[in-house]
Amino acid sequence: MISFRCWFCNRGFYKPVELVGQRFVCGCGRRVKVPKRMRDVSAQAIAASVVGRRASSQSLLDRDLQKAQRMISFRCWFCNRGFYKPAEFAGQRFVCGCGRRVKVPKRSGGSSKAFSLGDWLVESLVYGGAGALFGFLLCIVIVPRVPLVRRPTELTIAMTLFGLLVGVIFGERGINWIGQKLRDRENG
Repeated sequence: MISFRCWFCNRGFYKPVELVGQRFVCGCGRRVKVPKRMRDVSAQAIAASVVGRRASSQSLLDRDLQKAQRMISFRCWFCNRGFYKPAEFAGQRFVCGCGRRVKVPKRSGGSSKAFSLGDWLVESLVYGGAGALFGFLLCIVIVPRVPLVRRPTELTIAMTLFGLLVGVIFGERGINWIGQKLRDRENG
């Protein structure tokens, strides 16, 4: 038996030596080739490790569970490569294999995008501009339908500034929140 890991998700596999060089699809959806040389593991060793784990005391299982709970699992925001890091590394930044900077999130599955000042400025401009445009167009559509509005110019400016602030402060989440509220109002 040959022991190896998926190059993408780091999932472990045991395959017979006869399958060396053949390709198969991993659970993550990537094609994986059985390597020629990796750790050679006998079937008895695999069976012994499984039986040994079942027969081990509850304290060892508890220790393994605690260790797993202290690990943070996340994916690179750009290439989707999986990582496992200890909880003590939360907030630290490193470079992924794809060359992008990645931040270890505070909890498993959290956002791993590491923002530089330039990234934050570009996102603020894009989402702030989109929010302002969204607020302006929303006001242009709604104001003519409301007969009680006496000063449509000031309301248009206020809605545009509100959209700009939501886009700059909250980014993509803020724009998505506004869109979700409008969809809920239409559907409900």
